[in-house]
Amino acid sequence: MGRFTIAAKHHISIAEIFETELVDIEKAIAHYEQAADYYKGEESTSSANKCLLKVATYVAQLEQYQKAIEIYEQVGTNVMDSTLLKYSAKDYFFKAALCHFCVDMLNAKVSPN
Repeated sequence: MGRFTIAAKHHISIAEIFETELVDIEKAIAHYEQAADYYKGEESTSSANKCLLKVATYVAQLEQYQKAIEIYEQVGTNVMDSTLLKYSAKDYFFKAALCHFCVDMLNAKVSPN
């Protein structure tokens, strides 16, 4: 196990503390993103995707829909390469589509017409 994998696990532990005990979602997001970056560096895409999905869930709750869309589409594209995981891609693309609808709804409210 590489040092970056160990560091990623520590970032996940910190993120879990922020999301459960301290209830600071933005800091939890930052630590999940850092863990995902470390996992990507170690070529552990499934672990990176798991962290990114947590990030996408939380940023969608914070109404940062564009970032959630990018993450869901990225993870959906990543899992298409795996014969076992490709069936979960439709779920990620569906969540991205829901975020697209939320963005369109917000744009409609802002529009003066």
